[in-house]
Formats: sequence, C-alpha cells, structure tokens
Amino acid sequence: MMPATEPSFPPDQDAGHDAVARKLVRGSSLLTMGRIIAIVLNFVGQVITVRCLMKADFGAFVYGISIASMGASMAVFGLGRALNRFAPMFHEKGEFGRMAGTVVLALSCVSGMGIGVVVLVLGAGCVFGSTLVHDPTSLSLLMILILLTPLRALDSIFEEIFAALACSKALFFRRHLVGPLLKLAALLPMLILGSDVRVLAVAYIVGGVLGTSCSAIVLWTLLKRAKLLKYFRRDSIEVPGRQMLGFSLGLLSADLLSIVRNSWATLMLEFYTGAVGVAAFRAVLPVAELNSFVADSFRMLFSPAISRLFARGEASSIDQVFWRTVSWISVATFPLFLTCISLTDFLTVTLFGADYADSAGILRLLSVGFFVSAIVSLNYEVLKAHGQIRKMFLTDILTLVLAIILNLWLVPRWGAMGGAAATVAVLLMRPIGNQITIFRLGLLREIDWSCLRLFLVMLQVTIVAWLLPSIIGSSLANQMITTIVGSLVVMITGLPILEIQTTFPELFRLRPVRRLLQSIGA
Repeated sequence: MMPATEPSFPPDQDAGHDAVARKLVRGSSLLTMGRIIAIVLNFVGQVITVRCLMKADFGAFVYGISIASMGASMAVFGLGRALNRFAPMFHEKGEFGRMAGTVVLALSCVSGMGIGVVVLVLGAGCVFGSTLVHDPTSLSLLMILILLTPLRALDSIFEEIFAALACSKALFFRRHLVGPLLKLAALLPMLILGSDVRVLAVAYIVGGVLGTSCSAIVLWTLLKRAKLLKYFRRDSIEVPGRQMLGFSLGLLSADLLSIVRNSWATLMLEFYTGAVGVAAFRAVLPVAELNSFVADSFRMLFSPAISRLFARGEASSIDQVFWRTVSWISVATFPLFLTCISLTDFLTVTLFGADYADSAGILRLLSVGFFVSAIVSLNYEVLKAHGQIRKMFLTDILTLVLAIILNLWLVPRWGAMGGAAATVAVLLMRPIGNQITIFRLGLLREIDWSCLRLFLVMLQVTIVAWLLPSIIGSSLANQMITTIVGSLVVMITGLPILEIQTTFPELFRLRPVRRLLQSIGA
C-alpha cells in the first residue's frame, strides 16, 4: 500500500496541477466505486430495517441513531477538518513530529468529548427523559444508541487521517466495506431470531466497537509500513495545540451546522409528530443523500490535495483542480439525481411499501437540495485551504440561525414536508454563501465557462424531466425513458470537459472504448 523504505508518503513536489488533478480523480474514483458498494449494502440494510419494523419502531430507532450522530459531530469539535488541513501540510514540509502531534491531539480530544456526551445524555435522560422525548420506545432506544457517539466520532477522525495520508485503499476498506458489512450483520438477530428493535440497537453497538477497532489496526499498520511510528514517541512528537485548536474552534460552527441540518428536524418531528413523523422523513432521507455520495468521496482527497498545493505556493493550480473535480462530481451524480426526480413515486413505494407513499414529495424536494449542494460543496474546502476561517464562520452562523428558525416555523405547520423544506434551505444557503465569498475575495481567479455550460444543460434537462410526464403521461415506461435519455445528454455534453484520456489513459488502450469515446468527442 506504501513503500516500506520511505519514512513518509512521497510528496508530489514536481507535479503540476494536471498531475494533482489526475491523482485526485483516480483516487476519488476508487472511493466512489467503494461508495457504490457501500450504498448497495446500506440500501439493503435500510430496506430490510424499514420492512421488518413497524413504522413507529423504525421512527424510534432512527431517532436514537440521529441523536448519536449529533453527539458524534459535537465530539469531533471541528478537529477532523483541522486535521485534514494541517496533517498533509506538515507531512508535505517534512515536519513529521508535528504531523504525529495533530493525530494524537485529535484522537485524544475526540475520545474525551465523546465519552462526555454519553454521560451528559444518560444523565439528562434519567432526569428529564419523559419531558424531552414523548415516545417511551424512542427514549429507551436513545439510552442504548447514544453509546455510538464516541465510536462514530473516532471513526470520523480515523477517516480524516487516512485521507490526509492519501491512503485511498484504507478509506475504501474501512469506510465502504467493513462499515456496511457490520451494519448488515447487526440485522441478523432480527432476521433469524425475530428479536425486537432493542436487540437491533445492541447489535449496532457491538458492530460499532468492532469497526472502530478495525480502524485503529489499519492506522497502526499504515504508520508502521511508512516508518512513521517513531515520530509518535514522547521525545519526537510535537503537539501544535494552539494552532490546531484555534483553527478547529473557527470550524466549530460547521459542525454545529451539520448537527442542526442532520438532526434538528428529527428532534422537532419527534416532539410535534411522534415517531411516525420521524419515520416518514428519515426513511427517504438516505435515498436523497445518495446525491452527495460522489461529492463526499471526492472531498476526502480534494481537501488534502489543495492543502498541499497551497503549502507549495501553487494557489493558481487550485483553480484547475477545483473545476475539474466539480465537473466529475456533477456528471457522475446527475443520473441518480434525475432518477430521484422522475421515478420518485415508484422508488418510494417499491422500496418502503405503501405506508410510505406520502414520503414521495419529501424525497423529490430533498434530492434537489442534496444535488445542488453536492455540486458547489467543494468551495468550503477552497476557503479552508486559504485559511478564510472568519468568512466561513460568519456564513455558518447565519445558516445555523436560519436552520433553527425555519424548523421551528415549518415543522409544526407541515410536519415532515416542513422539515424537508428547512433542510433544503440549509443545504443551499451555506455553499452559495461560500461561493460568493470565494469570488469576492478572488480565490478562484479563473471561471471555467465550459463547466458552467454543462450546468445549464443539466438545468434544462431537469426542467424537461419534471414537466414532461404531465404532457406525455406519467407511466413508468415514459419516466424511465426520460431518465435514460436525459442522463445520456448530460454525459455526452460533459465527456469533453472531463479529460478522460489524461485521467484514465488505460481506457484508451481498449480499441472499442477508444473508438466510442473518440466518436463523442471525449
């Protein structure tokens, strides 16, 4: 996975922006393929869980999962993003003692804060539980699933370390294979023994312990092979505490925003509509989130890549890497987005049953938000690489306030649909605000007009796909044809922009593939 004779992962000091972009796209493509595998496995688990549990029990279960995820985001305290920036910078400069210090500081702080969140929630549940949570099943499951908080927080830090070390294979193994397989394994007691939802919650805890242990073993192996373990000794390590904590404190608003975006609507829904309202919203949320899986895979390697470019003083190269990466994300995501827009009713009823038919509109609305957010989400990483923490903080705070107000206003009036509308508003406000900041500060000096033309084609295809069923009929066959044709139009338009020949030259060694790509101008 890495050369045993080198004390570190070899930096790309002689690489131009094309080489960096090519390496980024290739590594991210591996993660995207792994994400596809994970999506299939997680999707199977999601469908099994929804089908096997009553709607109220499913709502109670995902409520506990949501609170545990919220606690994990609080425990990370912005340290994951700080680590993702400083670790590759220290590594690029050969400051291995400081790189080791960032890893130790992040793991130590996150572990302590994760345990603190668990103690706080357990104590509050015992004293104020019946007041804060109306459904007794939701409360009992929360008391179990909150134990996932430190485990998920540590897993988040481990993944950022793997990304900072450019170990796409480690990310592929831990994030996209081990994690989904452990979740599937947690369903076995329910499938085989017919156990209730509380046994499922305990099985999730066991799977979380095994997954975190696996991450620790993988990290130790990577550091040993790269001969970096010696820098973790007391006489070699240098903890940049002030630098790391100062940077992460500025990014804490991003974690608070993530908490509100992912969990605030769930909290409000449980309070006003009970577990059934939570189920209507959370059942289709993972389907809508699929529109961001490509962007998430690219982001894991994009952030360290541009941090290295910034450390080498090659800020101008960030422009090309940014636009190339955005083009790949948009073209790769669009077929899934168009499927969610055109086949919403079919997907919802087929996957989750007739009880969730009223969630089709929620799925369509959420899909729009996640897709647009995915396209422009990398601007956050550009601002972070340039150290524009204050600008990011102000945007996050404004978005955070808006998210709280919208949920308080919309959820009591329109239930799950109101929660979806508030979630979309939060998804769009933050990246749009960051993009305005980038152009105002001149951090991206060049605009790729071919990429903007691609976005215009996507908008036109989306409008046609949305309106066409009312003209030619809303049969399943018409919807599928519209989805396929629209996806092909966008793919053919985007292929010349992606520069496949330089990114994946091995494809052009296959004569049929070469002829096909050349015939459409790729």
